[in-house]
Amino acid sequence: PDTDLDVHLDVEEVRTKHMAVLGTTGSGKSYFVKQFITRIADSLNKIFVLDPHGEYSKHLKELFNFNNFMEVE
Repeated sequence: PDTDLDVHLDVEEVRTKHMAVLGTTGSGKSYFVKQFITRIADSLNKIFVLDPHGEYSKHLKELFNFNNFMEVE
């Protein structure tokens, strides 16, 4: 918390592997994921987001203009 740590990711590496974002409450996980998906969306074929608290649904629907957004309960 409270650091200005720069993060650099190889988009090609992320596209071909799985990725998990872990951290403590308030560490910026949700913010990072929303920014990350927004910035690399054009280079992805599929995005699977496990969103048990509904933090991303609205943002992703608006970002991608989804008509067939699948929610699993």
